[in-house]
Amino acid sequence: MKKYLKPLHFLVSSQSASVAIPSLIINTSGNNNTDLDDLTYNIKYENNIDKPALVDDNGSGISLLVFYFSNSAPIPSNDELMNLEFIKIIKKFNIFRDAHEKITTHFNRILERSVDLTYKASTPYYASELLKLFLSIKKKKYDICHKGYMLFNEANITACSNCSEPRYKEDSDDQGHANKLVPVMTMVQLLLDSQLCFALINKITKAEMQYYHLHRPSQYGTVSNVFDGQAYQRMKHLFSAENDIAISLSVDGFASHNIPGSVTIVHTTILNLLPMIHYERSHIIQIAMISELGAPANFWSYMKPTIDNLFVLQQAEMVIKILIKTIQAKVHVLMIMSNIPALAKLACHVGHMSKSGCRICNVVGETPGRGQYFQTFLATTICTKESFQNYNETSPSDRIKLNRQSSLAKLSFFSGPLFFALAEMHGLCHGIAKQVWELVCDKYGEKNSLVLCLATQREIGAAIAMTRSTVPTLFHGVWINVSTRSGYFRAVYWANFFLFIVPTRSCLQPSYPECTA
Repeated sequence: MKKYLKPLHFLVSSQSASVAIPSLIINTSGNNNTDLDDLTYNIKYENNIDKPALVDDNGSGISLLVFYFSNSAPIPSNDELMNLEFIKIIKKFNIFRDAHEKITTHFNRILERSVDLTYKASTPYYASELLKLFLSIKKKKYDICHKGYMLFNEANITACSNCSEPRYKEDSDDQGHANKLVPVMTMVQLLLDSQLCFALINKITKAEMQYYHLHRPSQYGTVSNVFDGQAYQRMKHLFSAENDIAISLSVDGFASHNIPGSVTIVHTTILNLLPMIHYERSHIIQIAMISELGAPANFWSYMKPTIDNLFVLQQAEMVIKILIKTIQAKVHVLMIMSNIPALAKLACHVGHMSKSGCRICNVVGETPGRGQYFQTFLATTICTKESFQNYNETSPSDRIKLNRQSSLAKLSFFSGPLFFALAEMHGLCHGIAKQVWELVCDKYGEKNSLVLCLATQREIGAAIAMTRSTVPTLFHGVWINVSTRSGYFRAVYWANFFLFIVPTRSCLQPSYPECTA
C-alpha cells in the first residue's frame, strides 16, 4: 500500500497549508527569497515516494518503517514553475478564493494581449490540480456508516453497530444490472507517518525543527515551552536521535451552520519548531475531518487508524531513504489538546457534569441546593497515571471516574491526567470573550451595567463590518457584523473581538451612556 501526502488546504479550505511543503506554499523561515531552485528541489524529492515497508532490523524484533524515494519525477515547465511561485504568494497573504479568481482573470486578460507570452496565471482549480501533479497527492479511503456513526476498521464487519445500516450497496452497470458491491460512503484520512516523512526531507522545515535540539532549559526554573516541563524532563530519554519528533495531537469539534450535525478535526503540531511558529497554519498537519451526522457516533472507530499509526511511530524507527542521504526518526506524542467535553471523551472520563467531574483530581461534587459545586481540600489527591492505564471495568471505584480504558493512555509518553491538556483558545475565547458580548446582549438581565439596547448593538455591528475594507486580510474572519452573525464566530474570532473591538468601542466611543456606566 502506498503512503501519501495531502496538504491541509485541500481538505479544509484554500486558506490553509501543509507543513510538508512550506517552500511551495509559504516560506515560514523568515527568508522570503525562496527561488525556483528551491521549488525544483522539493518537487524532485517530495513528490515521488515508493512503497514504504516494515523491515525487521537485523532480526532484533524491532520493525523499522522504511520510506523509499526514487528519482523519477515529472519535470515542471517554466510556466508551471511560475504558477507554483504564484500559488505560494496567494497562500502567504491569505488571499481568499474569490479574490484569487478576480486577480487571475484580470492578469490573464492583460497577458493575452502579448503574442510572445504563453504564461497564464493559475485559477484556484488549476492550482489544486498543479499541486496534485507535482506533489503526488494521494488519499487513503475508509468505509464509514452513511449516517456517520462509525468507521469500518475490520473487513468482516458489514453493518453499522449503531444503526444496523449495511456497509455496502450494489453498483449497477449501464444496463441497470448489479455487478459488484461498493461502499455506501467513504472518507479520507491522512496517515501521520507520510506527512512527517515529507517534513523531514524538506530542507527548510528540517532546519527549523533543529530548535528543539538547541533549546536549553532556563537556570531559573521558568517554563518557556513544553520541553521545560516536568513531564518531558522525566521522559526525555525517549528522544535519543537527532531527528526524533515531538508532537501534540489536537481534536477540535465544531457545529456547522450549513449542514446538520458536527465536524471534528484531528490534527497535529510539530513541537520541535520554534514556539512562535509551530502553531501557524502552515505548520499544522491535518489527519482527518470526522463528520458526525447523528449521535452517538463511534468516535474511537474513527480514531483507530491514527492511534495505530502513533504506536508504530513510537516503537518502529522511521527510516527515509533518498538518493543522497538516509534520515532516521521516532515520533512521540507529548500531549493531547482540546476543549473540556472532547478531553473527557479522549480520556474516557465520565464528564464534567458528573460527581467525579474533574479528570485531574479526585474531588467529589456537592449539591447543597441548585447546581453542583466542587470544593477541594488539602487532602484532595491528584489522579495517578496508573488509574488511567489500569482501568478495570469490573471495579466500581474505577467506573466512578472512567467509562473505559483510553487507548491513548498506552502511549509511551503518557504522563497522567495532565497529558490531556485544555486548549487556551477554548477557555479564554469561547469562555470569556463570547460571554462579554452576551452580557452586552442582556443574556443575564438588565441589572448588568454592560447591557446595550438593540439599536446600539446593531450600530456596533455595522461599524465593525464597515472597517473590513481597511484592515489586513488576516482579520477578515472577525470583521463581520457581530450583532447579526455572532453564531459564526470561532474561538480565534472571539479573541480578536476581545483584543481589538472591545477596547476600541469602550475607550474611543464613550458617547454611549451605557458604555460609560
